[in-house]
Formats: sequence, structure tokens, C-alpha cells
Amino acid sequence: MKAIACLLIKSLQGHKQIIILIYRWTYIWTEKQCEQLWYDIVIAVKNQDAPLHFIDYIVCVERRLYSTSGVSQLLVIDCQQRLTTTALLFAALVKKLTERKFNYKIITQKMWNYYLINTAEIKTEKRYKLILTQRDGDTLHAFIESKQIPEKNSEHTVNDFEYFVYKIKKTGIDLYMLYSEIGKMFIVYIVLDATRGKSHLIFESLHSIGLELSQAVLIRKC
Repeated sequence: MKAIACLLIKSLQGHKQIIILIYRWTYIWTEKQCEQLWYDIVIAVKNQDAPLHFIDYIVCVERRLYSTSGVSQLLVIDCQQRLTTTALLFAALVKKLTERKFNYKIITQKMWNYYLINTAEIKTEKRYKLILTQRDGDTLHAFIESKQIPEKNSEHTVNDFEYFVYKIKKTGIDLYMLYSEIGKMFIVYIVLDATRGKSHLIFESLHSIGLELSQAVLIRKC
């Protein structure tokens, strides 16, 4: 096991994918959790003396793949909800930056390339930085690509994306300052050796002192 602290933007640069394991639950954060994340970022924007903004720790397993695409992958065991919410914030900011057209063209391209997609990839399974369960993923990817959301969409994903779009517009926050603050976000990766244990056992160990997992969640881990 190793722990690595790094800027979020650095961890996503290059051909990278963060994959939510299939036995994890779907995205369930509501406006309440989004509001806290937004509040923390706005406070950081106003307090420029704070050099970095800690997001969370991410427990993951590195998948060792050898393919012509060269996309490295991390399988996420813990931190699914915050990662998804952060991706929705990125997509909302890109939407607002795009509406400003040439004023923020360079920043928009950086957001697109660093946080959201692998630009050299066309196929869906390699294109996106964050891979979620199908309904959550299809909805998030529709926002990223500025396409119509699927009929069978993720309600929480839709609501939280619209929340961030609304907050960016309503507060009138300087988009460049917001982008700069996002660039200061850092996380701690706890990378586990996949050869030393099964990921579902690690998941159970992490949550063994918290709320009891429902049978439905336990079944999805099998």
C-alpha cells in the first residue's frame, strides 16, 4: 500500500481513467452535499492566502493493463460520491466557459483535456476520465459532450449538475478565479496492491466500523 498526495489536475493529466467498481452503489449525493463543496470552494476563492484545497482521500487499486491505447486505470474502492460531484462541477464550469466563447477558450480546452476526457480516444470505454455505473455514466457523459441526456437518466446527476450551473451563474463568481481555485484542489491516493487481496474484501474492511451495509450492496459486490 502507498499513499500519494497530489494536485487533482496532475493526477488526471495524460491518458488516465478512474473507474468506479461495479459493486458500488449509484450516485446519491443531493444538493446538501453539493452546497458544502461549493461553499468550501467559494471560501477558498475569497481567501487567496490558502495555497491548496484538500478534497478527500481516494482508496483505489491500480489496474495493470498493457494495451495500444496506453490509458492507465485506477479502480476506485472509496470516494465515489465526491469524485462524481467534482466531475459534475467541472462539467458545469465548462458549460459556462463555453457560453463566453473566445474569452475563455484556452481555459475551456484545459478543463476539457485535463479533467474530463482523453482527447486522443474516440471509443467510449477509453474516452472519459471518470467511468461510473451505466446510468450515472451515460448522464454525466451527455453533459460533458453537450448532448441530450438519456431518457433513463440519473436523477441525482441531473439535479446536481443543474445546481452547479445555477450557482456559477447566480453568484457571478469570476470564472478565471474559480478555475484557478480548482487547480489548487489536492487529493490523497491510497493505492493498494491488487495482488495482496480482493477489492471487495478491502471495501468491507474500510466500512466495517461504520453503518451496516445493506444486503443489496453486499450482493452487488459478489
